[in-house]
Amino acid sequence: MTRPTITLRLLGAGLCACFLAACAALPLQEDHRQLAIPHVNGSALQVSAANGNVEVRTADRRDVLIEARIRASSADRLARSGIQAERSADGRLEISVDWADGRRVRNESASFQILIPDVHGVSVSTSNGRISISGLAGPADLRTSNGALSIEGHDGPVSARSSNGRLTLEAVTGEIDATTTNGRIRAHDIMTPATLRSSNGSVDLRLDREATGPLNVRTSNGNVTLEIGSALTGELELATSRGRVQVDAEDVGMRLRSLERNRAVLAFDRPGAASRIRTSNGNIRLVSRTR
Repeated sequence: MTRPTITLRLLGAGLCACFLAACAALPLQEDHRQLAIPHVNGSALQVSAANGNVEVRTADRRDVLIEARIRASSADRLARSGIQAERSADGRLEISVDWADGRRVRNESASFQILIPDVHGVSVSTSNGRISISGLAGPADLRTSNGALSIEGHDGPVSARSSNGRLTLEAVTGEIDATTTNGRIRAHDIMTPATLRSSNGSVDLRLDREATGPLNVRTSNGNVTLEIGSALTGELELATSRGRVQVDAEDVGMRLRSLERNRAVLAFDRPGAASRIRTSNGNIRLVSRTR
C-alpha cells in the first residue's frame, strides 16, 4: 500500500514552487525618498547601495541632499524601508538603505543621487549599477559590478574596480589604480602614477601636461591611444601581441631606442621610473599633446 504522505509531500513541494514562482513574478514596488541633513565641512562620505546607481557631486548648498529610489518586493516592505544617514565619531557621513526586517531580499534595489557642498574622502559600493562622482576630493574608493565608473574633477587618489563596465576619468590629480573588465577606458587630463587595466576594451589616454609617470596600462582585444606631454620621465615601452605600434610623438624630449612592428622602447631626457603600455589583438599609437 502506497504511503499517502509521499504524495502529499510531492504535491506540497509543487505548490510551494508554484507559489514562489508567482511571488517572483510580482512587480516590484517603487518609491522616491528625499532627505536633507546638516553638512560638516571637510568630512568624508561612505555610500552603500545595491542593484542600483550612485551619483555624488558637489553643489552650491549648505546641507546634504540625499535622493533615493527604492524598489521593494511588496508595498509593506517598501513602507518599512527608508534612507539611513549616520555620522561616525570622526564626522564621516554613512549613507545606506534601512531595509525592512534588517535585510534586502532578492531583486530589491536602491539607487542614490547625493548633492553635497564638499567631500574629503569618498567610498562607494554597489552592484549591477554605475558609479559617478564629480568635484570631490581626498581618497576615492569605488566598487561596483556590471556597471560603469565615472570620475570627474577629482582632487586626490583614486582606487576603482568594476566588471562589465566602461571606465571614464577626467581631470584627476592624484594617483590612480583602476580596473575594469569587458569595458573601454577613457582617461583624459590625469596625473600619475597611474595603473589602468581592462580586458576586451580600448584605451584612450591623455596625460596632464605635468604628469611625470610612471604609467602602467594593460588591456586585451583593444587599441590604445596615448597622448603625452613633455614632462614624462624614465623609459616607455609599447608592446602588442597581434597589432602594430605607431610613434607620432614629437617635441617631448625623448629618443627612440628601438622600434619594431609590435614593440617600441623610448627614453626621455629626465630620469624616472619605467612606464609600460601593453595590449593584445590591438594597435598602439603614441602622439604628442598639442593642447
